[in-house]
Amino acid sequence: MIKDYFKGKIKVLQNINVDEVVAYGATLSAYVDVKIRDITSKDIGIEIADGSMSAIIPRGTVLPVINKTLSYKKEFLVGGKNLKNQIIKIYEGNKKKALENAFLGKFEIKVDKGKKDEKIIIAMHIDHNSILHVKRIGSGKNEEIDIHLNMNENE
Repeated sequence: MIKDYFKGKIKVLQNINVDEVVAYGATLSAYVDVKIRDITSKDIGIEIADGSMSAIIPRGTVLPVINKTLSYKKEFLVGGKNLKNQIIKIYEGNKKKALENAFLGKFEIKVDKGKKDEKIIIAMHIDHNSILHVKRIGSGKNEEIDIHLNMNENE
């Protein structure tokens, strides 16, 4: 069949040692040095005021992720600008609406009601142990959470 498929242009070998073929393939693979890299399969972000998810770590980011940050004015966060405390909800998924994605965790941050245009900077990174670290930068307070991710989970 192979000879017919290639219209007789190739010589079909029938005395091949299967073990040698496997060993040759392994050697060739090592020579090519293909590097497999872990990446995020879904966006990781927070819910903002309009109910959508704002991705901080986009899908396809190579792991480990080092300090991805986004800056928000406090009115973009859930609850708006008049609250003293904000609940930051963290989601993982590729849907536009936050509630349609997988909820990972939440943490509370303090907001200064007196500051009119206060910016809130949220930072995320994923370490070699697949732990997502989320924190607010520049607040001087201990506002952070660690979330253990299952990076091998199938969709």
